Amino acid sequence: MIAIKKKRKKVQKPKYKMPACIVFMAKLALKHEPMILWGGLIMTALAIVQNLVNLFISPMVLRAVEQKVPVGELIGTIGLMIGLLIVINCVNTYISGVDGYRKITLRVAVGALINDKCATTSYCNVESKEFNKLKEKAGTCTSSNSSAAESIWGTLFGLLRNIAGFIIYILLLTNVEPILLLIMLATTIPGYYLNKYIGGWEYRHREESADIERAISCTTVAGEIDAAKDIRIFGMRSWFESIFTSSMRLLHAFHMRAARVYIWSNIVDIVLTFLRNGIAYFYLINMVIDGGMAASEFLLYFSAVGGFTSWVWGILSDFANLHNKCLDLSNAIECIRYPEPYKFEDGDPVPCENNRPAEIQLENVSFR
Repeated sequence: MIAIKKKRKKVQKPKYKMPACIVFMAKLALKHEPMILWGGLIMTALAIVQNLVNLFISPMVLRAVEQKVPVGELIGTIGLMIGLLIVINCVNTYISGVDGYRKITLRVAVGALINDKCATTSYCNVESKEFNKLKEKAGTCTSSNSSAAESIWGTLFGLLRNIAGFIIYILLLTNVEPILLLIMLATTIPGYYLNKYIGGWEYRHREESADIERAISCTTVAGEIDAAKDIRIFGMRSWFESIFTSSMRLLHAFHMRAARVYIWSNIVDIVLTFLRNGIAYFYLINMVIDGGMAASEFLLYFSAVGGFTSWVWGILSDFANLHNKCLDLSNAIECIRYPEPYKFEDGDPVPCENNRPAEIQLENVSFR
């Protein structure tokens, strides 16, 4: 028996990495829409301020009650916080509306660069399979509002926002117990990747699901009027029924397997959340009982523990999304910078004899 060794397909790595793609888009923004960078940074800063206001407003009110602050001063503090939140929301709404058009402009600019390259490239590139394949891939990053050339900005500034919030919460929680941060990270990061892996179960089994659904869709012809005569003549009713019944049984079994996988995912997530929050709350409650922490401080750190996980998950999720978008952008940049075999400008001078201009002569040329 001869064993046939199957070759593993080599995964082709992108030519332009994530930093190169980000620099390319930043230079494009500085050329066409520089305000999108400033608008994104302003929205990132406002999002951090908004989160901090929401985090501190309840502990500040509780501390004011503990210190028996006059009612007028307490109402003024609450009003100031609410006013700040209203201003932040108004500014965010305005910048979001304006930036929508700027993102579209930059997506169109990337598409224009691709089109310009295709229109001016050498003829040998036009006939090249590699270039044409690259051109088709490059088109995916400018095809819609959700494509990489437009949606990368939301992902990029979302990542900056999550990183900034993560750093602020680390500085805040280190005042409680430094080892608490290690415990929270040790239960948050593995939980994220485990949920991501389990969540992709259906995607990894998509071919199996597609085969079952394809078999079910083939039986829909039995319900068409045009097929009624043939089904009766050839006695195909029992055959259609058997295919439909067996396919539905397989589909039910497939979804039951998926449900069992997701149940285990939820169980693991609950256990990790219980460990993370349970240990953190145990530290905080002990500090309150020992008398070393006021109720307002407890409320502050209690809320920070819950928000810390969202920052970590946001960083991991946005980083993965940014990586995927840069894969699409890499194809576009590679297409735009595809090497040209000929020099269109600043070429080498044509040699001349006796200071006479060079001539091109065609002799014995025919066409058929």
